[in-house]
Amino acid sequence: MTPRKRVSRALPLVSARFAAVVDARHGGEILALVDLERGRHVLARPPFSPEDPVAGSRDFDSWVRGYRGGWQFVGPNVGVPCTVGHEQHGFHGTASISSWRVEAATPKEVRLAWSGHGVGIRRRIAVNDEAVHVEVEARPLDERAPLLVAEHVAFGVELLDPEVAVEATAATTYEWGGDGPFAPPEAAPAWPEALLLDGRVARVDRMREESGSRLLTIADLEEGRARVVNQDRGLGYELEWETAWLRHLWLWREERTAGGPWRGRASVLVLEPASVPHDRGLAYAIERDEARWLEQGQRASYALSLRPVDIR
Repeated sequence: MTPRKRVSRALPLVSARFAAVVDARHGGEILALVDLERGRHVLARPPFSPEDPVAGSRDFDSWVRGYRGGWQFVGPNVGVPCTVGHEQHGFHGTASISSWRVEAATPKEVRLAWSGHGVGIRRRIAVNDEAVHVEVEARPLDERAPLLVAEHVAFGVELLDPEVAVEATAATTYEWGGDGPFAPPEAAPAWPEALLLDGRVARVDRMREESGSRLLTIADLEEGRARVVNQDRGLGYELEWETAWLRHLWLWREERTAGGPWRGRASVLVLEPASVPHDRGLAYAIERDEARWLEQGQRASYALSLRPVDIR
C-alpha cells in the first residue's frame, strides 16, 4: 500500500524579512508572523488554549473561545450575530472561522477562496523582503448581495511592553461600548484626542502597560495609515490600507481586564480597519444604508500592507 502523503494544516510563507503561518482551515487567518531581522513575534496570542470551532456556532463566546490571535479577515458580517433575509450571520462573519480553499501556494504567497451568504471572496497573502501584503476581492454569487468587511490585526505583548504609541491619520475619534455610540458624535475631536464615554476629551495615542480596556473608532478616514511604535524596544510597524471601502479604524486596547477564557491575563492591541464604525452587524448596517451591496457582475476589492518602521 502506498503511504498517504501528509498534508500540513498550516501553510508557511517565508521571505528574507518575514515568516508567516497561514491556516486555511480556520478563516484563512495569519496565525503567526515573525520579523526575522528583529527576531520578534509581531502578532498577539491569547493567554489560553483555543478551542476548535464548532460547526454552526455563531455567538460571541464561541468566536472568542476559538480565537488564536494573529490576523483575521472578518465578514460578511462585522460584529454581533444577526439575520438578513433567511440567512443567519454569526459574530464577525462565517468566513472568519470557516475553512477556505487553497487555490494556489508558493513559498511566499498563498491564494485562498471562500463562498457563502451569497458572496464569493478571494484572499491573497504574500510576504516579501519589505512587507506583508493582503488583497481581498468580493463578488456576488447569483444576485445582488450585501456584506460588511474588516481586517482584525492583533499586536501582542512584545510590542506593548512597557508602552506603545499609535500614530494615525487625524480624523474623528471617540470611545464606545455595548451601548454605543454607534455613529461619530458631533462633539468628538480628531486623533490623537478622543471623546470618552464619560464625556471627557483626552489624548489617547500613548498606551502604557497598566490594567484597563478601551475601544475606540477613528471614523471617516481619508487616508488609511496607522503606526504602532514601542520606543523602549526600538520596534514599530505600519499598517497601510485603502479607504474606499475600509473607511474606519477600530482600536481595542486590552490589558488584563477581560474575563471568560481571558482570565484577566490578556495584553493585546487590535487595529481593525473596517467598513463600518460599529459592531451592530449587517442587519443594522443595511437599515442605516452602511452595507456594501454587490450587484451582479460587480467586484469590489481592497489591499493592505504591514511593514516595519525604522526607530532611531
